Amino acid sequence: MYADDENPHLPTPPYSLAGEELEGVENDGTKVAGACSELISKTVYGWREPISPHLAAKREGAALEDSELLEMLKRGMQNGVGKDGNKDVGAMCVIETAGGVASPGPSVTLQLFEDHGLVNEVPLSCYLQNGILVFLLPPVPQDMSNDLTEWFKKSQTVFSSLKEIMLSAFHGRMQKLHDMLKRARDIFWWPFTQHEIVPIENITVIDSRCGKKFAVHKAGSYDLITQQFDACASWWTQGPYINLHVNPWHLYVSKKLHC
Repeated sequence: MYADDENPHLPTPPYSLAGEELEGVENDGTKVAGACSELISKTVYGWREPISPHLAAKREGAALEDSELLEMLKRGMQNGVGKDGNKDVGAMCVIETAGGVASPGPSVTLQLFEDHGLVNEVPLSCYLQNGILVFLLPPVPQDMSNDLTEWFKKSQTVFSSLKEIMLSAFHGRMQKLHDMLKRARDIFWWPFTQHEIVPIENITVIDSRCGKKFAVHKAGSYDLITQQFDACASWWTQGPYINLHVNPWHLYVSKKLHC
C-alpha cells in the first residue's frame, strides 16, 4: 500500500507508474518510533499493484536489475554496520529472500502458523523432525500502543537459539569448503597436472554456478564466497540444457552418454 488521498500516512512508492525512479523513503514505523529508536525501517523499492514484483514491474514499466538491487542491499548493510563509527565491530546480517516464513502466501496470510493455544508446535515438531526446525514465539500483543519490550524479553531465548543454529550451519558449510582443498589433492585426478607442484592455497573450490560464473571459495579468503567468470567455457556453464544443472537424473543420463 502507498500514500494517496485515503491513506496519507503511508509512504509514496519509490517507483511511479511511469517507471520514474524515486528516492527511497522511510515508512511510518520509523516516524512513530521517534529519534531515539535504534530501529530503521525503509521502503527502498515498491510497486502499486499487490502482485508478484516481477509482474508488477513489467506492467508499470519499472523493472529493476539484479545488480542494482544487490548494490543497494550492499550499501544498506554497510551503512547499518558502520553507523556507530567502528568498522572493527562484527555484525550478523539476516536477509529474507522470496518464500520466507514472513512472506504472504496466495491467501495474503503469512506462512507462519498461529497457535491459538492449541499446542500446534508439538505435532509439527514431530512431523518435521528430519531437518526442519520449529520455533515457538509468544503471541504478539494486540494493543498497538505496546512497545513490545516484554515480548522481546520473552522471545530472547528463541531468537538466541535461532541465531546459534544459523551460525552453526554457516560455519559447518565453510568448514566443508575448507576441507575440500585437501580432499581435492587426495582424491581427484587432475589431467596434465602433478598434484605435488600445486600449492594448496592455489586450489579453487567451486560451490555452485550462476549463469556463466562460478561461486568459488579459495584458501585465504576467510569465509567468503565470490563469483568467478568461467573463462574456459566449461560444460557446467555452457551445457545445452539448463535443466542439466539442476536435475540429478539428467546429470546421470548425460554421464552415461559421455562414457
